[in-house]
Amino acid sequence: MELPSPKADWTRASGDGVELRGVPGGAATHPILAARAVQPEHVSGFWGHRYARFEQGDWDAFKAARHTHHHGWMKRAFVDACGGFVIHRADPSGAALPSYIRPDHPICTRHGREAVGITRSKQVCLICDKELSKYTQASKHATGRSGKLIDVHPLLRERLIRGNEPIFLCLEGCLKADALAGTGRLAISVPSVTLWRADQEPKHWAQWLPLLKRAPLVYVIPDSDYQPKPGLEGYRPGQRPKYLRGWEVRYNTDRCVHWLRREHGIDAQFLVPPYLDRLTAKRFRLGRFKVGIDDHIATGGNLAKWHSEQNPRGVHTWVYRRSAFRNLPRIRYDSDQRRDRDNRFLDWLEEFGGYHGYYAPGQVCRDLKWNRGTALEAKQNCIRRGALHVWDGGPKGEGKGNEAHLYRFAIPQNDPSHHLPTSAPSKPNSTRPKV
Repeated sequence: MELPSPKADWTRASGDGVELRGVPGGAATHPILAARAVQPEHVSGFWGHRYARFEQGDWDAFKAARHTHHHGWMKRAFVDACGGFVIHRADPSGAALPSYIRPDHPICTRHGREAVGITRSKQVCLICDKELSKYTQASKHATGRSGKLIDVHPLLRERLIRGNEPIFLCLEGCLKADALAGTGRLAISVPSVTLWRADQEPKHWAQWLPLLKRAPLVYVIPDSDYQPKPGLEGYRPGQRPKYLRGWEVRYNTDRCVHWLRREHGIDAQFLVPPYLDRLTAKRFRLGRFKVGIDDHIATGGNLAKWHSEQNPRGVHTWVYRRSAFRNLPRIRYDSDQRRDRDNRFLDWLEEFGGYHGYYAPGQVCRDLKWNRGTALEAKQNCIRRGALHVWDGGPKGEGKGNEAHLYRFAIPQNDPSHHLPTSAPSKPNSTRPKV
């Protein structure tokens, strides 16, 4: 089913060339923005500048970009290293939020790009061994504000305040939201997948909460690496994407949707673009398959529901819900009270992350008002019943489990489409139910 929209999606470009739709020749849009499907009307206008451009070595242009927290050291770290954009943000009242910088290439905020190397597939500074940054925002010390602030484009403010249409919350920055805005959607954004909890600045959240509650739907949008890479499980007709490796994007997106739904009564759902196939990635000269919603739009994707055969260029949309029926196997020394507690624990897991993902025991205790002993006993009993598999932490890293405070879980299903992740650790903390 097509997602609600004030206007139709852009039509896909034809021919062998890489033509970015909606970006006419000679438009005053930088190629980097055009490649991300950001329309000229969302770059600058009578309302001001959203994206202020500076080139490598042009310190005057950087100063003219009016970064809200301009410092002299940025000449060495940013301007001497490469070109980029100063991206301006605003809240629903039109007041400016702290701007941030998107360099053309990842940089070290101390050494620019003086010495760049590769460590574990990540670009790092060889001088200080720090991972390079794709986006940089001023610190809380510099701004006096939380980094967890929601932004809306000035052109969308009136629609946002008027309400009564779906809101698309992009977890990876302004470019994603502005690409969606170019298709007619009401899109807002936070700077990264970890910066969505806007209630840490109460006055800011007081503006946003009634606007989000008034929306008929709030779609929460991470990048495609929420889900497994192509060729792994979860890409069959009618199936929602399945989670196999990594944890940051999956866990933080799950937390955001769960927080909006459980704590604020907002009808939030997931919207995730699929990975690119090899042919599309080659056609658009992209050296990667992982994409954000902006790449998805720019490369011909649509916002109708994904299907591997009928619409492989659509998007995944869903929400996790608890099972309508569950028959827990009995264990020794069982009781109705224990079964009710274990069902509540499994209900919470299914609403939070579906049939497999990550959870934090502390969050279970907060939501269910349990102590840690109760949460631990519920977990152990569910394992004894054969209703749950849990891997209790381990070193951080892809394919190596969780950080110590996160547990990886899987709830076995009779439906073969809901089986355990194939990349699960070889020795889960699970036992056969006692007879």
